[in-house]
Amino acid sequence: MKEEKLERLKKKIQSKIGKERTWFFNKITVQGFLGTNPVVFLALNPSKGNVKLSKNRFPTRWDRIFYSLLIKYGLENSHITDFIKVKMTEKEVKKKLKDERFLKRQLNYLLDEIKIIKPKIIVTMGGKCQNLVEKYSEHFKGYEIFEMVHYARGAYIGKKKSEKELEKDFIRLKTRLKKLKN
Repeated sequence: MKEEKLERLKKKIQSKIGKERTWFFNKITVQGFLGTNPVVFLALNPSKGNVKLSKNRFPTRWDRIFYSLLIKYGLENSHITDFIKVKMTEKEVKKKLKDERFLKRQLNYLLDEIKIIKPKIIVTMGGKCQNLVEKYSEHFKGYEIFEMVHYARGAYIGKKKSEKELEKDFIRLKTRLKKLKN
């Protein structure tokens, strides 16, 4: 039932924004956008890709690292999404983060997802995403917010350091989820 609702929402978003301009986390080894577990992983936006870092292919090694940690920690059915649904470069994102009307439209799409999933916890991936959730905090009342590093950070700071940080965040998240169950 939730998957069907998410599929309808995905089509609605694509019809409003344009299918070629949107991207949703694919179901590969994890559920991605169609995940129905009450854990939502929220990134800032789908990237247009960086040829130097990812060769514009999905999944990148950073996606594979993230997905492997989801599986390792039993979170492969989590809902994975973006605050902003439009593929953009970093430069375009900086400009759009100043556009209140645009951000509110994106927020409404996200809130539609949250109504379907009814998460126990929303995991923000990266500081910019966390800042947006804080900016619109009145819409996230009643939800546990958990901040972690963005999984693709390793492209910038080095693979080993980033993987260790990400793994530590997953351990912290699992501890937090156990406390929420009690």
